Amino acid sequence: MRLRKTITTIVATAILLAGWQLFAVIANQPELIPSLPRLVRTLCEWLVSGSFYQSVGATILRGVLGMSISFVCAIGMAGLFARFEWVYELFRPLLAIMRSIPVISFILLALIFLNPESIPLMIAFSHHVPATNRESDTGNPRPASGFIHYGTSIPYQTFQCLIPDHLSAAKAILI
Repeated sequence: MRLRKTITTIVATAILLAGWQLFAVIANQPELIPSLPRLVRTLCEWLVSGSFYQSVGATILRGVLGMSISFVCAIGMAGLFARFEWVYELFRPLLAIMRSIPVISFILLALIFLNPESIPLMIAFSHHVPATNRESDTGNPRPASGFIHYGTSIPYQTFQCLIPDHLSAAKAILI
């Protein structure tokens, strides 16, 4: 059974690579769709250069920074939403609009209007704040205290039991 799955994976990968090469030859646009030999050669050149790893590290760092900032903002917003109904009503249209726009649209706008170094930060922020707060207007009953006890079905440690209702989308990250 394991051998069959491995063979299927190898065959599927070979078909995809052959399709890539065929498409690259037919399109004849090496800047957009490079051929497999050119792709492998360029990748090997990048793997031995130090600047490649610096660029990858900087991009990952910017993405993590953007997600961290958005997570802190979302926690603060969720606390305000739970405490003040008018703040929740003030931000609800903005969050609904941000959730309704596909992330690829944000990426395209960022590519047009922003500096390339700030794109990972902006994408992480614009995507994760609405996603973290998505439970705030889904119609879930909001307890008066703004908190719900999740530890009744799954035993969590004491400090993990009280999570703001608005952060239930992020409980997999928190717990």
